[in-house]
Amino acid sequence: MWEVASNLEKVYWCIAVPFSFLLIFQLILSVLGGFSAIQADHHVTDHNVDGNPHFQFLTIRNIIAFLTMFGWIGIACIHSKFPIPVTFLLSFLAGLITALLVGFLFVAMAKLVHSGNSKIEDTIGKTGSVYLPIEPNKTKAGKVNVVVNDRKIVYEALTEDSEKLTTGTLIKIVKIENQTLIVQKLE
Repeated sequence: MWEVASNLEKVYWCIAVPFSFLLIFQLILSVLGGFSAIQADHHVTDHNVDGNPHFQFLTIRNIIAFLTMFGWIGIACIHSKFPIPVTFLLSFLAGLITALLVGFLFVAMAKLVHSGNSKIEDTIGKTGSVYLPIEPNKTKAGKVNVVVNDRKIVYEALTEDSEKLTTGTLIKIVKIENQTLIVQKLE
């Protein structure tokens, strides 16, 4: 079969087969959770620095998807006896559509992910209780329990009050300094 294949068909086969293996390898790694080793989201263009998922076209994942579909559709078109320009156009469009669909699919999946992390800024104005005593006038930090996003979290805290806040004292978070809560006794 290889000896009777045209040069164009050989090119399509040389694209389709290795990129199909790469696509399968990517799929296996992503299912097993080891995809961070290859990190198919390394962008060739700009970076997603704000933490919000947005569409990026030129990623390793999208390029592999494009080339896989490009190769297989090209082979199918050659076997269907389409003219060379039509074969190239159809294989290119199929690869482009596949890359777009894969990109949008991964953006949609990324939007479903919730880290579960709470930001320390979410504590301002909340109430809680002292877990480990806090010395007066910001002399020694203690710890407080605060419920944020339905989770009880322990934070390091200081107080500007002139009295020591003992374990169990109800407090209110008034501000944050250097990732430490500043609290006052709840009256």
